[in-house]
Amino acid sequence: MTRARRGYRFVAPVERIGDGKDEIAAESPSGAAEEHGGVGAEPGAKLFGRILASPEELPKASHRVVQTLFVLLQLMYLGFYVGALANLAEIGDLFSPLPRAALAMNVLIVTAAILIPVRAFVLCAVLFHAPGARGNFLKMWPFLMPFDELWALSPFLLLHHINFGLALACLTLLVYSPFAQRSLVLMDGGQ
Repeated sequence: MTRARRGYRFVAPVERIGDGKDEIAAESPSGAAEEHGGVGAEPGAKLFGRILASPEELPKASHRVVQTLFVLLQLMYLGFYVGALANLAEIGDLFSPLPRAALAMNVLIVTAAILIPVRAFVLCAVLFHAPGARGNFLKMWPFLMPFDELWALSPFLLLHHINFGLALACLTLLVYSPFAQRSLVLMDGGQ
């Protein structure tokens, strides 16, 4: 606080009390950071804070429904990775007209190989009700989101089997998938 008095400027001292948790709770509406597993402490919270839904803006859902939908999304991504790695020759044919086909193949192989164990970890954490699974996923989410958005292009890997329009329609749904995962975690009324 500053006050001007007779040409002098006085600055009131600011004192910090506590270990920082009060600041996190004060930043989010009604202290939601503490109530929702440290959501306010989520990496990238400032960047996405105005775009993403807060826990208060989402409906509560039963743990069984949330867990089922979340597990199905993780299995979908595992299916993408395993399916792509199982059909590298066919995907190589699709990538061959691209200017940097070798780079695209390397990105596909490396991201699939890295993300298979990540999805297995997330699946096990959710299925076995690991303590802190919610907070861990929310911490991982900003790092998973770019990969999920990249893999939203995966329907185009099926162009030998489906037409361009169907692949585009699937892409538009898959672009929302990372946000749906985060929303499901925040909607879980059982944790």
